[in-house]
Amino acid sequence: MNTKTLKTKPIARALKPIVALAVALLMVMPMLVAITTVRATSSPVLSVVLSGTTSTHYVGALPVGSSFKVDVRVDNTGSVSPGINSYSFGLTWNATILSVTNVSDAFSGSFLNSGANLGMVQSLGDLPVNNTSGLLVIGDIILNPSKLTACATGSGVLATVTFTVMARGPTAINLQPSDIGVAYLSYPDTHANSIDVAATTYNNIYKLAGDMKNEGKVGLDDLVLLAKAYNTHPGDAKWNPNADINNDGVINLSDLVLLAKNYNKSYP
Repeated sequence: MNTKTLKTKPIARALKPIVALAVALLMVMPMLVAITTVRATSSPVLSVVLSGTTSTHYVGALPVGSSFKVDVRVDNTGSVSPGINSYSFGLTWNATILSVTNVSDAFSGSFLNSGANLGMVQSLGDLPVNNTSGLLVIGDIILNPSKLTACATGSGVLATVTFTVMARGPTAINLQPSDIGVAYLSYPDTHANSIDVAATTYNNIYKLAGDMKNEGKVGLDDLVLLAKAYNTHPGDAKWNPNADINNDGVINLSDLVLLAKNYNKSYP
């Protein structure tokens, strides 16, 4: 019996899923396209997305000194009647990695401040940006004297936040209730009182796509980790949140494509 053959068989078996994924990647590389995730939920949705998109929940690493924007947007408001008239939320991040340099919330054309409500949106008492602890609290409300139950419907952007990269490394950009406990979204009742409503939330992440061990580079060990968690969802035995590169709740071909684009690369 060939001892060398016996030793190589386990290695060959372990490499099979990696080889299969690599082959699949080579087949799709010429036709890379943006993948949009459709989320099924009956509640309104608050999410942090790359500015100008509706469902990109990650931002790829950029050189120190570079800037990028994220939108905090609301979707699926059809489940709330008659609509949304105010909101409040906190945004947190690692202040060592990122710094907020600009915030636009009640700007003309934003979700609340549009149409018949243009110019009627007032702040609920935003807190100054805290770039020491990494905290931003924003809240706005429609105050329309001609229609006390004025509200907004549909989908749109609540706020746009500009970040500047201060150092290399990953950080989550998370939504949370404001520090004074105000609910995410509210709607007006027939007496113009604001009633709180729960929202499903989706966060964002800034990192070098594919660097699952946070080593500052993307290599074979990251590919192996992705292969082990391939085709899994939260709650599955082999689920690895670090392998969900695009932060969409499933580890699939789109994550593999992002890893491949950064293979053998490190933070810029």
